[in-house]
Amino acid sequence: MLKEYPNASAIVQCSPEISLPDRVERVERLSHVAIRELYARAHAVLIPTRPNVHFSGMTVTLEGMAVGRPVIATNTLGADEYVMHGENGYLCPPGDAQKFADAAIEMLRCPDVAARIGESAADWVRLNHTTDLMNQNLSRIIEETTGAIRMGQESASSGVGDRNP
Repeated sequence: MLKEYPNASAIVQCSPEISLPDRVERVERLSHVAIRELYARAHAVLIPTRPNVHFSGMTVTLEGMAVGRPVIATNTLGADEYVMHGENGYLCPPGDAQKFADAAIEMLRCPDVAARIGESAADWVRLNHTTDLMNQNLSRIIEETTGAIRMGQESASSGVGDRNP
């Protein structure tokens, strides 16, 4: 991808042992301000991850989406709960570097598509990941959990479910 776009560069956060090609900058930990500045300069946010038992890269995905950048992520377990392919980002098969490159090139070649995807991503985050909504969901989970615990305690004290009454 960088060969096709001589003015393009990439910034990655990865292990120092990994060898990087020209025009790819490695970063260590960054402040929130520095991360926001990188997102503001980015044409897209790419999150290539290995398959895992959960969606690795969720925070970066939501941050990129929240600031209106198109996100290109590995379609690992749970990724499709955040990224709707072609609507608010792109999902690529694990290990398919060419699909990642193709999606990134599309964002560079088609700024109108990138803007539409980014805007849709930001709208989705504002609708689905507000502090109020997270508080409501957490309250519901707590109420359901404490209600189930109370029901279990009441059943135990009334003898319901005892094998030898």
